[in-house]
Amino acid sequence: MANDPTVIELLYDLLEQQPTNVYVWERIIEAWDARNERGNAREAAGALLRLDPNNATAITCLGQARQSAKLAMSRRTSTKQETPKRRDPEPPGLNVVPPKSTSQASLSNGYRQLMLEAHHLEEEITVTMRLASLRLNDECQEMTDRLNQIRRGQVGAAIQGLRPVSARETARAVAATGSKDKIQELLVADLESVVAWALSQSPPLALDAVRDRLVKRHTLLEAALPEAVSRAAADALAVVERKHLKKKYANTETMLLDPVEDIPAAHFFVSEDNYAWDMEELANALAVNGAVMRNPLSKQMFSEVDIRNILAHPLGERLKPIQLGQDQLKGGVRPDTVAKVHTLGKVLLADQTEDAAPSRGATDEFLAYVATLPTPEQKTLDELKIPARDSLNGQPYDCTIGQSVKDAKANLTCFHKVGDFLCQAAAYLRRQ
Repeated sequence: MANDPTVIELLYDLLEQQPTNVYVWERIIEAWDARNERGNAREAAGALLRLDPNNATAITCLGQARQSAKLAMSRRTSTKQETPKRRDPEPPGLNVVPPKSTSQASLSNGYRQLMLEAHHLEEEITVTMRLASLRLNDECQEMTDRLNQIRRGQVGAAIQGLRPVSARETARAVAATGSKDKIQELLVADLESVVAWALSQSPPLALDAVRDRLVKRHTLLEAALPEAVSRAAADALAVVERKHLKKKYANTETMLLDPVEDIPAAHFFVSEDNYAWDMEELANALAVNGAVMRNPLSKQMFSEVDIRNILAHPLGERLKPIQLGQDQLKGGVRPDTVAKVHTLGKVLLADQTEDAAPSRGATDEFLAYVATLPTPEQKTLDELKIPARDSLNGQPYDCTIGQSVKDAKANLTCFHKVGDFLCQAAAYLRRQ
């Protein structure tokens, strides 16, 4: 292999791109020595010394040449070398800065150097095993075969992605860090390693198969992780699916009309109904609505799992006090007041008169009653959001008892709709 003329050609091609590369000059000297071309080796050594006056390889080569000067001279005068010399390019001075190469040239040079190093490493392993009178075992044989493939430019066939580490090892790394950002980074890296390994197979796995493996890995991670951080695995899975599997969502834009693809990873959240959210936008929308856990786009209530994940998210934690306040308000309405709410709702629903006189009278009577209530109970009626829906079209009301009655009195809302809402509100309060 050392006598392979293509190696020297490759070295000189590489040298044309990198004329000041000391490593390439050293390999040229070794290659000429391996072919017993001492004169060419000395010329290369001299050129290298002009670049690096203290280079050990060049000094050793020239020192050996001086010890056998007479023999070398006799050979050069008596025998004409069969192989024509290839004149080494004159290296520039150290003060000459080589022109900046493009990214493509840099990649090509690196690729050639990788092939060259693989060639030398393969040769060293083979010679070492031969000198030690050892036979290549299966592991060494596989190594030399792969080096041979790299030497011939078949890098993709020689190197495949490594299998991901075990889920327990990742879980231990997560448990050892206290930073939420670092936890997310570790989990995303773990799932990305699964994708990289799956796509490095020959042939690569289909995207559906890759997704199945990701889901199984996510399940293993959730089982291995502490309960306090297991939610982070779901966030990491969502990030990897969006980035590598181009997953489609029920929405293509956020509430502020930004593309889903542009949501930062730290803000990215996917609910169980397959809506993609910027958690900062979602938390703001929910806070404005009194922390009623309703999907702002579909108008459907979030699932219990989604609610837990939203409140556990760093950007959703600020909703906890609001929701706690709502929970405390639920028990602040006396049974008599609940009965009054139900009675008013029935009157408003049953009123079919042209001037709505019964509805107006019942509304005034209810507001007069509310004015006599203790301040905390009035606050509950004015601020407690009731999760109710229009019985006709299914649209959510998401309003308070006090506000709905005031809107009815001001003719801002239909009396029948307010009556429908108040009947549902009374039933809701009775269940609390």
